[in-house]
Amino acid sequence: MLHVGETPSERSGLAARVADATPPRRGRPRLGLGTHLAVGLAAVAAVVLAGQALTSRNTRAAVQAVRAMQAHYTPLALRSGIVVERLAAYDRALGEYLESDRPVEPDTLTEAETDLQSAVESYFVAAGTVLGAAQSTLTARVASHIAHGHELAARSGRRRAWQARRRALLDGVSRRITSAGGEGLVIGGNQVVARRSLAELDDAINALRAEPDTGTDASRAERHFAAVLRSHQAELMRSPGPAWLELVQDDFHEAVRLRGKIERFDVANGAARRSFLAEGAALLATAQAGLQQPA
Repeated sequence: MLHVGETPSERSGLAARVADATPPRRGRPRLGLGTHLAVGLAAVAAVVLAGQALTSRNTRAAVQAVRAMQAHYTPLALRSGIVVERLAAYDRALGEYLESDRPVEPDTLTEAETDLQSAVESYFVAAGTVLGAAQSTLTARVASHIAHGHELAARSGRRRAWQARRRALLDGVSRRITSAGGEGLVIGGNQVVARRSLAELDDAINALRAEPDTGTDASRAERHFAAVLRSHQAELMRSPGPAWLELVQDDFHEAVRLRGKIERFDVANGAARRSFLAEGAALLATAQAGLQQPA
């Protein structure tokens, strides 16, 4: 736009001077492709390093936790094995104690009981509070098992007393027959003469003593001795005499009574013994399956 009095040439010169006086405008710096790649790789590297650090920390924590559990439960596993071993040893010792033909010393049974109780206590001391609920249950069951064992042992003691008494009575009958001449009397220094009645009684009592304390064979041997005694009763009343015969009869009858008492005891005691064995098997299964498991 021309003002009054301005020529076109003057306007062009003025515009040129204004343009020269205006400072040039600078644009934004432009980054190259290499710079962008470098920045991206740096960001990825930072993320990777942070992830590795976190992973390493978590791994160390997990390893420490596993080691702590191993340090805790490996001794428990060893102690649980001892509990199983001592429980089996206790049941085995009691079983031997109950066998009349293979009695063991009471101290052996007491030692097995003490070892079992110590093994259980040692296990739960190592477990601490981890298995507190299981401790009360298992400890009570072991105590009940031992109490049942005491009862069976006491009954077995009475049985062995009856058995020993029966044996002593039969031995006494045998000695009386022998002293009366049952094995023969020496005449003239080298000739042995035995009365038939006493010789038959001697054979019968020896056969009876060779049999077990119970069973059909013992009962059969008793009947045989009683028959021999009756068959010679008149002769025996004359010699060795009525007092001798009465002692033999009384001791023999008491031995027969004790045999019947032992057999009735075995029948009644069988259920209690089977219950004890089942209880012991259940405890063994519990110890094998449960004691090594964390709560």
